[in-house]
Amino acid sequence: MNMKFKSLEIIDTTDILLIKDALDDILYVPNNSLKPKIIKELTEYLELKFSQNNYKIKTFIALNQEGFCGFVTCQIEPEYKSRGYECGSFGWLNAKTYEVCKKLMTACEIFMKQNEINLFRGNINFPKDLGGMGILTYGFNEQMLYGIPFNSPDSKILHYLKQLGYKVDAEYLCAKILSHTWKKGKHLDNSFKIKHYTLKEMRNRKEDILSLARNSFRNVMPDSTTGGHRFDEIMEIYSRVPNSFYKLNDTITWAHFIVLKDTDEIIASLLSLPDLYQFYLNKSITRANVDTVMVKQEFSNKGILSSLIKINRFISGLNGVDYFEGTTIWTKNKDAIKKIIPHCEINRKFVVVQKVIK
Repeated sequence: MNMKFKSLEIIDTTDILLIKDALDDILYVPNNSLKPKIIKELTEYLELKFSQNNYKIKTFIALNQEGFCGFVTCQIEPEYKSRGYECGSFGWLNAKTYEVCKKLMTACEIFMKQNEINLFRGNINFPKDLGGMGILTYGFNEQMLYGIPFNSPDSKILHYLKQLGYKVDAEYLCAKILSHTWKKGKHLDNSFKIKHYTLKEMRNRKEDILSLARNSFRNVMPDSTTGGHRFDEIMEIYSRVPNSFYKLNDTITWAHFIVLKDTDEIIASLLSLPDLYQFYLNKSITRANVDTVMVKQEFSNKGILSSLIKINRFISGLNGVDYFEGTTIWTKNKDAIKKIIPHCEINRKFVVVQKVIK
């Protein structure tokens, strides 16, 4: 579809074919072999959201005399909050010039005003596990990892957004996990037991896992998806990995749990995500995104975190996984920084910007 305009125009569209053409033309993907799959998943997601009558979402495409020159999505995802507050988000922002970026963001801001949303953040690239969260500022030479944002090192998007009044509100880190054995965690107390579950068993223990999450996260996070929704997202990712990957029957070895022997209460968990990008390229999955680590507050500082890291390396290693990266670590989460970073090498940084729309 070859569309051109004499002057810059912004199109509000739900036309999936037009969206595919725009993304094919201007979306930057570091590994070009993954681009068709990423576009397919993104457009399937958009098509689903467009079909939901009460879901608030817009896709804007910018065109000029040369063709496609910009793209952005914006939406009001009920499950997405910032420090507990309702907010809108934009994602997948691409703009070849400042003027294009300005017009795209103006269209998004008008949509937010129409829906009485004041807090507006991005890039939040829904579905987040496909596009990640934030604008990458460091780590452009790293291999793509499922769940982590990507953008061109030459992108001026962050500069444009700052000119438009957006401010960096949150910075996140990713870190390669280097230490095979931490000082603590060599032996768990006899009152604890390590457990792994099948997908069905994990779904049956959903409420127990959500209870652990509520107890574990002390900080009000700047970007979060409510527990139940996030749990379902992770289960869906696990379901994509074929059973032939696992050496331990159908036990999901991306998720590790520590329970109390006497009561079977879950008091800690580490949830890794498989690097589905490798799977999409028909390669063996050898890389893991260490997405979520939870330890019940009364059991902190007992070496459980380091035990989980050690368990993760050993069990995942049975399936050929040998690369682990802790991801989306908020720089103001001092507890996480103190416990994790000394054993890691920071390899990516990304930021989320915010604007209060008046």
